[in-house]
Amino acid sequence: MPEFEVKYHIREPVSRHPQSGAIKFRKDGSYHSPITVSATDATDARKKAARHPAILNAKEFANKRIDSSVQEYGGKARHKVDEVKPKTKPKRLSGRGGGGTMTPIKPQDRTGLSGPLRRKMNKGGSVKKKAKK
Repeated sequence: MPEFEVKYHIREPVSRHPQSGAIKFRKDGSYHSPITVSATDATDARKKAARHPAILNAKEFANKRIDSSVQEYGGKARHKVDEVKPKTKPKRLSGRGGGGTMTPIKPQDRTGLSGPLRRKMNKGGSVKKKAKK
């Protein structure tokens, strides 16, 4: 199954409205490092992330800090998924030549007038450069 990287943050309840009973949450939550989940697609990754031990531990830690007046009425920490993206392997940066030293192809071509010059590259290979006339 493909792997997905899930970025999330935990929102904590701050207060409760006395008449309506609505619980007000903090606007910005505590951001955590992303987690990796193996799932079939992005929606399935969101569902699996909700049961991930890292998120459950973060919620449990946040619930310990909530005011008791809010906890009495069922105020608990929530998680919010910010981004779900497929996790890809980093691409190799092979074949990216840079400024190398110019050397003639053959020892007898040291002047560079009789044949094309080549530049030695970092990861092998060569790049032809026109000889000056």
